Amino acid sequence: MIQVAVGPEQTIFHIYKQLLSDASPYFKAAISGGYKESFEQKIELPEENPSMFERFQLWLYTGSIIELHEKDRLSSKVLVDLYIFGETRIIPGLQNAVIDSTIDELIQYQLISVRSIDYLYANTSKRSPIRKLYVEMIVDNNIDLKDLKWGIKGEAPGFTYPREFLADVILSQHDRLAGHRQKCKDFSKERERYYVLTSFRSTNAETAEAALSVKPP
Repeated sequence: MIQVAVGPEQTIFHIYKQLLSDASPYFKAAISGGYKESFEQKIELPEENPSMFERFQLWLYTGSIIELHEKDRLSSKVLVDLYIFGETRIIPGLQNAVIDSTIDELIQYQLISVRSIDYLYANTSKRSPIRKLYVEMIVDNNIDLKDLKWGIKGEAPGFTYPREFLADVILSQHDRLAGHRQKCKDFSKERERYYVLTSFRSTNAETAEAALSVKPP
């Protein structure tokens, strides 16, 4: 096993090395790539949230980010935090689990948080699949952004959408009308179009090596 110290208070998690290595080329490189983590048998993640990491640990051991008998819904913030962690640390399986939960949330609660859109666009890459999911959920369900915004005006007074998001919405609408992409008629059945490939390739390994020498944003 290896120790993972999470957050400024260094909350310690003990995780099987093979589980971490199989889930992420980033962690595989940290554990066996000749870096200090492999010699000390300890990985430090001071900028991460222990509660978020606990969800990640749950996913590692069970394949789910939700407890078996958990009744409370996960907030959009928790889901986006998990996705950002998965994208930063190259954990495609975790990213796909978040995609599943996000789609399930939409279907069950018919809810998209405008605050999560802002947070998402501030912390994910330009071509992140979860951005595409949020945009197409809005465009393909013909949701008026004014209605979406007004729907939680008390929750986010003075909120303005990120420019990148608005540009993506316009482009998605154009592509659909021009026939460049198909409308998603059933997000539950077509969720794989928003998945990240889970097979590790050499490019992923190279990305992981580079990421170890640069702290994530």
